[in-house]
Formats: sequence, structure tokens, C-alpha cells
Amino acid sequence: MSGRERELVDLFERTFTDSEGAAEGRLVRDLVRQLLETTPPEDLRLFTIDNATESAPIAGAVRCVESLNRPDVW
Repeated sequence: MSGRERELVDLFERTFTDSEGAAEGRLVRDLVRQLLETTPPEDLRLFTIDNATESAPIAGAVRCVESLNRPDVW
């Protein structure tokens, strides 16, 4: 996992931990990690908004999975 992907996983974990609790934060963290690790690179589009602070380098992210739109994948 790249440093940028690790930052994204951390963002989701922090966000869901703050809003829903530590257990939910861990569940979402694991889901995001799994999606990043198992989605074919050609199907992954990731757009981020940089916050540029050491404590929160990514302020937001949108992930698009191309295979969700392909009937041959289902």
C-alpha cells in the first residue's frame, strides 16, 4: 500500500471513529483497505483534496470504481 493510500485509509478510520465510535472506524478502515488492495488498478480512480497539514494530509476523497458500471464484471 502506498503512502497516499495509507493516508486515505487513515482518513476514513478517523472520520468514522469520530462520528460512530472506534469499532465502526476499524470496520470502515478495513473495508477501505480491502477495496484499495483488491480493485484492479485500471478500475480505480481516486480524487483527493489536500489539506496540507501533518496531522491531516488529506481532507477528503472520492473513489470511483469503473467495474461497477460494467455488466461483464457482474
